[in-house]
Amino acid sequence: MKPSVRLWTIAGAFFLGLSQVVSAQAFSHPLHPDPAAQLDAARAQRARLESPNQFGTNCCQILQIPAAYFQEIDHSATGYTSLGTSTGYVTLSGGVFAAEVWAPVTLPSGAALDFLDLYFYDNDAVNDICVDLWALTGTSSPSYTVLATTCSTSNPGFGYVSNLISGTIDNDVIDGGAQYVVVMYDFAPSSDLEFKAVDLWWHRQVSPAPATATFNDVPTNHPFFQFVEALVASGITAGCQASPPLYCPDAPLTRKQMAAFLSKGLGLYWPF
Repeated sequence: MKPSVRLWTIAGAFFLGLSQVVSAQAFSHPLHPDPAAQLDAARAQRARLESPNQFGTNCCQILQIPAAYFQEIDHSATGYTSLGTSTGYVTLSGGVFAAEVWAPVTLPSGAALDFLDLYFYDNDAVNDICVDLWALTGTSSPSYTVLATTCSTSNPGFGYVSNLISGTIDNDVIDGGAQYVVVMYDFAPSSDLEFKAVDLWWHRQVSPAPATATFNDVPTNHPFFQFVEALVASGITAGCQASPPLYCPDAPLTRKQMAAFLSKGLGLYWPF
């Protein structure tokens, strides 16, 4: 079995099991976001894209989740999606409380969330199509928290709408983390309301500083304490001396040391 097929099989099994667990729940969705707030989010996106510092922890990683990744939340009560147009937009159909479908979010732990975006088609003068970002917690009876919502409010025709998110991805469900999904829905399913994809904008960040120091010469009040500790926790450095533990923060860096830092930090490897 090819790796991609195996991953889809695992993901499908997870969502099938989770769908069975939550199929009896009546999900509620938040009020539509303020259109002015969505416009402000779009302006903030443009400002970031115009910044020259689009690398590392600055900006801008985008996870795109196409319509083909979505499936029903409740296989017994909610209709399946159908292709709306040849452009790849999808129409929701059926549903008891609303037409709802969802898809997994595959972001690494530590990712800082920025924006939730929706590619949509809206030719309905009254109703909108919306997407939520959920954090699912718990095991036998998962609960969910809505982290962000964006809708096609006041945006007729084909469009792309944004809203702000704040928070950090934590995939460690054993120790208080969550499983993340995006949920697409509308309350008046028709060919006048369609979607094509969801974008999640995120950026990398340095992990918070620990309470205690690893090295005697980089104490907790050192201006570079957080960054040195992040290198240690990542396995990129073990310092310059073991006993007593020292980092030698002001020592010059040799080319061979630089090679070790960069190779470990970037995860460099031989192609195969």
